[in-house]
Amino acid sequence: METNLRGLFRVVLFSVRIFLFCFIFATVFNALNPNGVALFSQHNAEGVEEKEPFIRVDSNHVQALYNKVGVIFVDARSKKDYLKNHIKGAISIPKEDFTAQFEKLHGLIAIDAEIVVYCGSEYCPSSEKVARRLMKEGYSKIYVYGNGWNEWLMLKLPTEVIN
Repeated sequence: METNLRGLFRVVLFSVRIFLFCFIFATVFNALNPNGVALFSQHNAEGVEEKEPFIRVDSNHVQALYNKVGVIFVDARSKKDYLKNHIKGAISIPKEDFTAQFEKLHGLIAIDAEIVVYCGSEYCPSSEKVARRLMKEGYSKIYVYGNGWNEWLMLKLPTEVIN
């Protein structure tokens, strides 16, 4: 009987060790991954969740913005994806190369311009990251098109390819 309990204890202990190893490995991997999932929401001193500094727009609102003169569309996807196809008239400022691309383009974008940032889909965090970076640079009229490129294609809205 005592041998069975020791065996059971060893199995349980071994299982706990495996679980802890996997948990630690996954947490470290997620923390190091640039597209990792945020494990904790950011709160201010009073514990109230901070509001997003930009406005999220749906397909109807983004189409209205697209048809409005002077609105700038920013593709936050990779340069490779941008060159394959993108929203017609959009400029490329990928999250991975923000500083270099922004340096080339910031003189062309008025500080009071309305800017719509998009990436691949609702699961792509790049548009939010680029929007925050643009806000740090002084731009305040920032919209994030959450459903992004995938929805734009599905709706058969204007696109263009750079050769």
